[in-house]
Formats: sequence, C-alpha cells, structure tokens
Amino acid sequence: MLDPMLAQVRRADAQRQAGQLRDAARTLEALLRTADFTQRARVEAYLALGKCYDQLERRRSAQSCYRRILALTDDWSYREPARRYFRQPFRAR
Repeated sequence: MLDPMLAQVRRADAQRQAGQLRDAARTLEALLRTADFTQRARVEAYLALGKCYDQLERRRSAQSCYRRILALTDDWSYREPARRYFRQPFRAR
C-alpha cells in the first residue's frame, strides 16, 4: 500500500510537471509543515519542492531543499539528483 503522504507528494509533483508551479509549491510547503511524514515522503517532497523553486527562479530556496535532502538520507537515488541540482538548477525538459 502506498504511503498516504507519499501519494500527496506525488500528486503535487504531477501539478509541477503540468506547469502549475505555484500551486505545487504551496501544496508541498504545507505538506512539509506536517509532522506525519515518512522519511521517504519528506525527501521526495523536498526534491519536488526544490524543482518547483528552480522553475520559479527561486534558486536559494531550491538549494536549501537540496541541502535538506543531503542531510536527511544516504539513499543515492535521492542524493545524486540533489547534488546535481544543487550545483546546476533543475530545468524541465
């Protein structure tokens, strides 16, 4: 069964991918303020929020999200993109 918070994070990331950047960022910010998060959901939320901020040209905020990921997990599948986007802003293809 999919973690309910992870499902909400992925819905917000789908908003981002659909170009609804401000709505996605607001949703992710609100989700991250809640305490009821698995580590995986929190890391995915920071990655999605960092991408939103990069697309909104809020670079320092994006880097803060990527830095949080590096502090939260040793999982390479999250650390590698966080390191890459910390150095070079995320750009949607």
